[in-house]
Amino acid sequence: MIRLTTTSPTFAADFTALVNARREADADVARDVTAIIARVRDEGDAAVRAYTQSFDRHDLDATGWQIDREEWRAAYDGLAPDLRA
Repeated sequence: MIRLTTTSPTFAADFTALVNARREADADVARDVTAIIARVRDEGDAAVRAYTQSFDRHDLDATGWQIDREEWRAAYDGLAPDLRA
């Protein structure tokens, strides 16, 4: 975690560097999300399967596309009430 102190002689430069780094990170995220959406549009379920394996380490084989009722219920029960629809 970065800690900035307004009384520091380098505060202005440190703050500017932090803001600029955040902008670059936002641009990177936007670029990555755009690429993911494009791939899913082009490849459909195959892309979803590949991304699920890559990000979640879950293989969406024939049975991996389904979540059994107990798992679904446990996930729902674990949600904060204001997030439930």
